[in-house]
Amino acid sequence: MQTSERQEVIDDLLSKVDQGSLDVVQDIEQAHSLDSLALLLEALPVTDRVGFWEQLSSSLQLPVLAEMRDDASEAIIRAVDDDQLHALFADLDADTLLELQDVLNEPLLEEALGRMDSEQKQRYASAQQYADNQVGHWCDHQPLVVPAKTKINVVLRWLRRVMPKYCDHVFVVDSRGLWVGAVPIYKLFGADGLLKISELVRDQFPSLNARDDIYASADKVASSEEVALPVLDDGGS
Repeated sequence: MQTSERQEVIDDLLSKVDQGSLDVVQDIEQAHSLDSLALLLEALPVTDRVGFWEQLSSSLQLPVLAEMRDDASEAIIRAVDDDQLHALFADLDADTLLELQDVLNEPLLEEALGRMDSEQKQRYASAQQYADNQVGHWCDHQPLVVPAKTKINVVLRWLRRVMPKYCDHVFVVDSRGLWVGAVPIYKLFGADGLLKISELVRDQFPSLNARDDIYASADKVASSEEVALPVLDDGGS
């Protein structure tokens, strides 16, 4: 969104947000992405920001909050009542909590963690091993990872049930969970289903270290021309 366009939308918001017009809110939700909505809210005076945020669809309130600057999201969290906060953080996942942890007080943080399942708690705990400027703090923990001995027909059955976004490779690990390589998903189709997936491995696939800087890592992903790269710890897992 261009600066002039954003200012026009902001001016419109300032003139209409106090009217509580759901039509206005819905139109803006449909017209703008999460990051654009976050920018719009950040530009509003605090009182108007809170008022407009409260009118957002419940499914957007938390994602928009996570996209905002810490000071802007913290102002909203301080302004809304406890019941709203408890409802808001009832189904918080680890990735969203990582985005918001710096603006939550200790009781809210503990409550959010207490409501998570064991998988999400482990995801959050793993991220705490790394600084927030390291890629290991933010990496996706749901890639397609399979043991090297897995038969191709088994992997194909799994792919029919589970297909993460932005993934065009299966990542392969050995029996100890150490990185082996990657297999392009398209190579699985038409391959002998009884072969082990290790027989199709592309072992020169690039990777990131969990301690790498997030901005340098983003550049590396972009220059690799791959959809996603594996993130490995110092031990290679």
